[in-house]
Amino acid sequence: MSPRLRRFAVTAACCALCGVSAVAAGSASAESTTVPAEYVSAAKSSALECDQEVVDATLVVTQVRSASKFDAQAVSAAGAQGPAQLMPSTFAVYGADDDGSGVASPFDVVDAVAALTRLDCSIARELGARGHAVDPVSVIAAVEGGLDQVDHPTARDIADRVWANRVVVK
Repeated sequence: MSPRLRRFAVTAACCALCGVSAVAAGSASAESTTVPAEYVSAAKSSALECDQEVVDATLVVTQVRSASKFDAQAVSAAGAQGPAQLMPSTFAVYGADDDGSGVASPFDVVDAVAALTRLDCSIARELGARGHAVDPVSVIAAVEGGLDQVDHPTARDIADRVWANRVVVK
């Protein structure tokens, strides 16, 4: 198992032990499905710039909720930063000053959400080019484990759980 998959497997196990969970789409629990307006706005705006239909605000918001529970200052033990929990090397490729503040920051909601959207869009394009199914679970699995591990059982299990607990953004 790759170090990245191992980290996510440990994270998923720790979350389960700590009682952290998300509520499935369509759930009646407003607390678990409330998304801060700035995340919805950022996800809707950035998704419009992606030419891949699978990359929409629901996918991006679901990933952010799973990664950080909308904590803009989150930093993982592995070094992933901000609400999208992108590694600095990934943010360096996909990040930009999307909010016009003069600084591209993984801790800025708009910058982080747009970077994650660009990453998802790139992954969706590459999955299609490889002849792989381009669906939300495959995109999430590729973000979690890398393109070469998109069908790895651990990556798929994590992605299935994340998507099963999605937040539908309208």
